[in-house]
Amino acid sequence: MQPNRSPPIDPDPASPAGPDLEAVQGEWVQTLPVADSRTIVSGVTQSRYEHFAIEIGADSRPVELGRGAMGITYRAIDTTLQRPVALKVISARLIDNEVLKGRFIREARAAASLRHPNVASVFYLGSTESTYFYAMELSQISPRM
Repeated sequence: MQPNRSPPIDPDPASPAGPDLEAVQGEWVQTLPVADSRTIVSGVTQSRYEHFAIEIGADSRPVELGRGAMGITYRAIDTTLQRPVALKVISARLIDNEVLKGRFIREARAAASLRHPNVASVFYLGSTESTYFYAMELSQISPRM
């Protein structure tokens, strides 16, 4: 049975077991069963964003680099240039809010206009049918001594 893919929602963090992450037709999705046997899709709803592919870790989950108010940043591969990138994807719960979607786009454009050694360079802003994302330089963090 195909999961219901619209609209995506965030999982209930209070759930004792939490949602399961599974591959559905090549996409990584988190699912929560509901009373009428439908499936609600949440979290990472796809593993590819145009020519960027989210890396899957040893635990079979997407490699998450960070999480914030606007979205989640994943480790990904630019399949065209064959290089690692950080891919920030707007949160599914924000995509229908035009003000917040605009803020996400302005954030990407503002970051792309900056050039500084302590700021990751943004080099791509894109969208799919259901979300917005941007790709940025993946910095290698070395531990402080």
